[in-house]
Amino acid sequence: MHRLAALTFVLALAACGSKKPPPTTPPGSGDGSGSQTASGCPAPKATTDVCAAVITYAKAADGTCCQYPSPCAVPIEGQQFSDDKCTQPMGPAH
Repeated sequence: MHRLAALTFVLALAACGSKKPPPTTPPGSGDGSGSQTASGCPAPKATTDVCAAVITYAKAADGTCCQYPSPCAVPIEGQQFSDDKCTQPMGPAH
């Protein structure tokens, strides 16, 4: 029984993975982190609305495809997209 507990502990540690830093977001992709990027992606819109947590993309004025954590957080008026190239429209245009 003691071996099983030790094995479970080792497996749990292995599942946590290494302590590598998270991958960086390539310039122009808009990470939706709340800071305005050099590429022109505006910060996510603050909202208290109940909204699906679905990654959503929208084009900035300069044509950059920007990523946001939900449709309600997109501060850009117009079409929202479901892909990171802003080619697959998602829902009606706003």
